[in-house]
Amino acid sequence: MSEKLVLSVTEYAKLMNIGRDAAYTAVRNGDVPSVRVGNKIFRIPVAAVEQQLGLEPGKIDRMLAES
Repeated sequence: MSEKLVLSVTEYAKLMNIGRDAAYTAVRNGDVPSVRVGNKIFRIPVAAVEQQLGLEPGKIDRMLAES
């Protein structure tokens, strides 16, 4: 399995156990590192989330695989 490089906001919300609206608010406020693709689509770099949370590289992939 290849490592994911980015998460959708919905995947991030599920991973963090928060609501989708709360995740979008965090992205818009800059609390979560994100990349804007087009006008409305946001992607969240996995490496940035792992670093922000103090997780080892690849941990999020394993967490997503278990869910």
